[in-house]
Amino acid sequence: MLTRKMIVMVMAVMLAGSSVSQMVLAADKKMQISEVHVVEDASGAATQLEILGLNLCNDNMAVELPGISNAFSYLSCSSLPDGDVVTADLSLVLDAGSYSLSVSELNGNKKKVKVKHSAEFIFTYGIIGPQGETGETGAEGPQGDRGPQGIPGPQGDQGLTGLQGPEGDRGQVGEQGSEGPEGPQGERGPQGLAGNDGSKGDQGPMGSAGPRGNTGATGAKGATGAQGEKGDKGDKGATGVPGPAADHSYSIQTSPWSSCGIPTEIDWTDIFAYTTWLAEIGYAQCEILAHCPPGLQVVGGGIEISGRDALEALNSHPVNNASWLASVRYHAPVWSLELGGLSYRFRAYAICANLPGLTQMLL
Repeated sequence: MLTRKMIVMVMAVMLAGSSVSQMVLAADKKMQISEVHVVEDASGAATQLEILGLNLCNDNMAVELPGISNAFSYLSCSSLPDGDVVTADLSLVLDAGSYSLSVSELNGNKKKVKVKHSAEFIFTYGIIGPQGETGETGAEGPQGDRGPQGIPGPQGDQGLTGLQGPEGDRGQVGEQGSEGPEGPQGERGPQGLAGNDGSKGDQGPMGSAGPRGNTGATGAKGATGAQGEKGDKGDKGATGVPGPAADHSYSIQTSPWSSCGIPTEIDWTDIFAYTTWLAEIGYAQCEILAHCPPGLQVVGGGIEISGRDALEALNSHPVNNASWLASVRYHAPVWSLELGGLSYRFRAYAICANLPGLTQMLL
């Protein structure tokens, strides 16, 4: 079974008699290593390093133990919500000691490899001895020299305005001043009253004629005059050319005989099934078409029923210029041994004719 030793930054911890400690050596703004986990197998030998940090996964990732070549046989990286995890399989025995670890992103240029981003980490792996006894507290050292005066802080906010002081005593009356200069001219007074009307003057000469006015509106329409006398009868027109004689051809077309009776899905010998169908439905409705041959139009038609009075004619009418429809309803009798799966026949017939010049009136 694999065991994992958790390594906490900048401190040593006791884990099953083994010790690991770690510290950040260097990191740039993009890549950071926060923790290194050493994974051991059941015998206690280190087999993997799990490296935790930020922005570690990339297409050109390189993981190294500086000073040790080919330290890892396989690398993989997973991105998690709180950071990346790099798994590095060790290809050598990791002895106890301190190791420098680096994770880099290379530029991917085969001719000249260059490191774009990198982060370094130092971890210690090995046995930690028992903690030693705490030494005695040393004597208090002499007081240190007084440090330099600190930089003055920023100016504080302006204080509130103080209350207004009491009113002072009234001063003595001063001497009378000299006469001032003459003031400006006053405004003009209001207009005086109007004078009396003068006498009427002589009539002036007659003015020239003004321009001609516009034409007036059109007057109302006059009343209609009396009706004139009836004219003489005109001459009789010429006789028209006789038209061609009509060629009417009639034909009666019938449809094949069709059966209408108890539906085939009803077993009339089953009293329960038949009476159930009789109570819920009790009838069947059937229809068929008779068609006129090409070139003839339907001008009439009808329905023909063969058998007992169990069939009732419902409809008989044209459905277009060349077809006549007939529909019937089958009324089922009360069940008896004489039924024998009774079925009654009917058919439609159409009267067809050749009517030259007749426009289609049936749709």
